[in-house]
Amino acid sequence: QVGISFQVFLTIGIALAATVGAILMPRDESVPQHMELRIQMLNAMQTLLACFALGVYVRMEESTWYERYVKKAAASKITDEEEQRSLVPAGPSGLLYRGEDAATARITWLQMVFPLVVAGFVCMAQQLTGINAIMNYAYTITKSMGLTPIMGNFIVMLWNCVTTLPSIIIASRLTLRQMFLMGTSVATFSVFLTGISIYPGTLSSTAKDGLSGLGIFLFIAGFELGMGSTMYVFAQVLFPTAFRNSGAAFVIATQYAFNLFINFLFPVTVSALSDGRDDQSFGIASVFIFFGFCGGISLIILFRFLYPFKEEVLVSPSSTILPIS
Repeated sequence: QVGISFQVFLTIGIALAATVGAILMPRDESVPQHMELRIQMLNAMQTLLACFALGVYVRMEESTWYERYVKKAAASKITDEEEQRSLVPAGPSGLLYRGEDAATARITWLQMVFPLVVAGFVCMAQQLTGINAIMNYAYTITKSMGLTPIMGNFIVMLWNCVTTLPSIIIASRLTLRQMFLMGTSVATFSVFLTGISIYPGTLSSTAKDGLSGLGIFLFIAGFELGMGSTMYVFAQVLFPTAFRNSGAAFVIATQYAFNLFINFLFPVTVSALSDGRDDQSFGIASVFIFFGFCGGISLIILFRFLYPFKEEVLVSPSSTILPIS
């Protein structure tokens, strides 16, 4: 739940940024808008928030707070680990440590090939189902409802934030694996629905706007309740303790590589498939269907192999690291 809260606060920040855009949006251009004053007020608010965050950080770093809470919690954790001497989360694969602590064992990248491949499919499910493309395309749906791009963006980002909040409650009732697979399933269905409904000649204009809008809003809900909220937790639990820093760095780097790939190639591919025409329905539909296939492939792989890493520490003179069958 703590790890999931990272995504919750992230979407709250995105919603606040969209709210600022909606507030600053000019409405009646026949009267002075005082845009300079609005921007100055925005900068002042950001400065105050930054000062508040800095004050909280300094307070947390004070020695009295650190001694009283952090060291006490760390000492309690160490005591518990010394008593139990084992860590056995659920999972089909893992490592067995003999005579060596899980946090200090030496693990090579070659030993971690399988978890790294699984992590790659996690990133594929999260990014190659088209979250960034969905966000870029969503305003055109809201435009058909008579909304300006900025107001449409505000509604989409607000929905993005609202759908993230229940993930903290859901995490207390479902496993991370169940949440991620559920989100991937919904996202895959949604991009297929959006792509098919947009495809030229399949539906009337009204049905096209309605179904594609439904697909986008379903996708955002599935993404934030599943893939988005659990991603940063999986970036850690897919790897053993001794490899967790390197593994998490690999996941985040791969995620942003896919992110860059989509942001750059989505508009280029859509334009190319549409032969440069103003009506880009064919290009958008084709790319969304491709996203659906990416989601389907990753769903099949992750349904079989997506589990937290399993590791067990045994007290023994040997320092050999053995795979658990």
